[in-house]
Amino acid sequence: MGEMLGPAIDIKHAEEIARTLIVKARVTKAEHAKLNSAQPSFQWDAPGADGFARYRAAGIELFEV
Repeated sequence: MGEMLGPAIDIKHAEEIARTLIVKARVTKAEHAKLNSAQPSFQWDAPGADGFARYRAAGIELFEV
């Protein structure tokens, strides 16, 4: 999905939004400070549904657990 996530247009779209947004990341205080200086926080309106773009911009590597 290349467009903005919300608002949902139907139940299938709402489920897609929920699945996309349920991914979370834990960061240290130092990483949090880097995130805040890198770029604004994105929520449902993240460009291209990429909520982790600012992590890459801040140089924070993410690992799946």
